[in-house]
Amino acid sequence: MKMRWFMSLTLASLLALSQSVVRAQAPGQPLPTGFPMIVVVNEFCQGSWSRDGGVTFVPLPCQIMPDPLTGILVPHFILPQPVTPGDLIVNEPDGTLTDCLRFPQDPAGGPTRLMSFWSDVDDDPDGAPSDVGLPPFFQANQAVTDEVGVPEVFDYFLYPAGLALYIGISDFGHPGDSPAPGKSRVTAPLAIKPAPVQSK
Repeated sequence: MKMRWFMSLTLASLLALSQSVVRAQAPGQPLPTGFPMIVVVNEFCQGSWSRDGGVTFVPLPCQIMPDPLTGILVPHFILPQPVTPGDLIVNEPDGTLTDCLRFPQDPAGGPTRLMSFWSDVDDDPDGAPSDVGLPPFFQANQAVTDEVGVPEVFDYFLYPAGLALYIGISDFGHPGDSPAPGKSRVTAPLAIKPAPVQSK
């Protein structure tokens, strides 16, 4: 199982990197002195990360707190290393904005270890804590990618940023219906050909 998981992530990583152009200061990009990491998160404030190419994963801390730029309550993940601030904007296949990974700019400047997951408002009363809508404004440093998968069943996006690969799982039901990131059911589609990433 570990080898299958590793190969799926490796294939996804290579496909994503081969179809994208990652500029020097992409949002979420680790510092030149940083280390490779794969980060998997979902809208329920659940996440995990790997430093060894997907062989092993450890939990990624998350808490719901105010966005430093707007004050809106949204899930924030604490990354294992500092990264470049900015926003990753995620589009649905029809071009509609659907999600955002925000790496908020510190008021004092410099890199950040915070990453928040924003998603469009869901009318489900038991919806995910990320379903607060998109940020009222985006930061100047932006990248754009597309959501792929099976709409409203298993939607996800891949985003390579230098030494990092971010995997955001948007729709997969409630946590009780599907394992947390890093488990077999969630990771099965990750070898699907990802959408290209565009820098803005």
